[in-house]
Amino acid sequence: MKRTIRTLALVLALVLTACPAAMAVSANTYIYDSTSALRNNIDLAIMALDGITVWSDDTFSFNDLVGPRTAANGFEKAVNGRGVTVVGGGVSQVATTLYLALKKRGDIAYIDKQVYGSRFTGDYVSSGSDAIVTDYKNDIDFSFINEGDSFTIEMWRSGSTVYCSLEDADDWYDWDEGDWDDYADSYIFPQSSYAYLSRSDILSIPMSMWGYARNEIYARHGYVFNTARYAAYFENQDWYYPGGFDTSDLNEVEWYNMELIKSMEEEYGATPGDYSPSTSGSGYIFPNSSWKKLTRSDILSIPTSQWGYARNEIYARHGYEFSTAKYRNYFNKKSWYYPGGFSTSDLNEVEWYNMELIKSMEEEYGVD
Repeated sequence: MKRTIRTLALVLALVLTACPAAMAVSANTYIYDSTSALRNNIDLAIMALDGITVWSDDTFSFNDLVGPRTAANGFEKAVNGRGVTVVGGGVSQVATTLYLALKKRGDIAYIDKQVYGSRFTGDYVSSGSDAIVTDYKNDIDFSFINEGDSFTIEMWRSGSTVYCSLEDADDWYDWDEGDWDDYADSYIFPQSSYAYLSRSDILSIPMSMWGYARNEIYARHGYVFNTARYAAYFENQDWYYPGGFDTSDLNEVEWYNMELIKSMEEEYGATPGDYSPSTSGSGYIFPNSSWKKLTRSDILSIPTSQWGYARNEIYARHGYEFSTAKYRNYFNKKSWYYPGGFSTSDLNEVEWYNMELIKSMEEEYGVD
């Protein structure tokens, strides 16, 4: 399955001129089971699908992308859609969320599509006829042919909600040669242009990023920033093309989301963090963790679900090769990560301190 990268600005401009405006359809499901194992399985499946582009006449296979649901790949035992505890339980909720979005898009010819039907005991959809079954071991796949326009799958989890958005991909260039790294857009809130954000959505990211999330809406429309921190941040996003901004281009949802974020910034006294394009633009959680001792406040400023990634980010900088699937999948997507040649002797005193602090807080707060 092909992933996509941005082409040169000139080619992109020509494609945009020739293609209709992008469209998006979306769907979401709620996770009623709060077990960490189930959420881990869901997160692994989401990471496998997020950023995948399904081109016109292309074939999509859920099992090919997510792979075997085994302990070796990071999956854990959890309850599946018919109430049975299996390794990888919960993964089919991700397939179901994708299916709900596909139903809105149309032009899909299903190859393999099984549903739980009357066997469904879950609660993330109202009917078992919409609950997709997937089982890698028994060759039960969710697969289809895209008979319509190309689209990119954007999937993410915010708190207890799994989101899927299918974005029109006609403005992306299908680079089919060379060995360029896979590239994914780095929106803070990919859905903020078409879905109303909630207070929970905003609270799920560090307060230091709220200002960037609010201005991301302006940036989508080419706003040119005078504030240095915002100019530096958005100039390092591959989707940002400054110029031609007009407030009339913003829709009702975008105005609502900007006002909500702004009101919460005032309520919580949030201020944007400093941005270094040489580090943060590459996707570090804590760009300074290799040379500055972190504080408890620093660690509490990010979601607890990110603590393990922040701790292992220190190892990843030095080329550590991860055997745990969720970390391997996460860091393999980072442009700065080059696995191999790791030695503990390369870590300095500050890095050891930061890893131990994060680890102790994970144990204190019961973070898996």
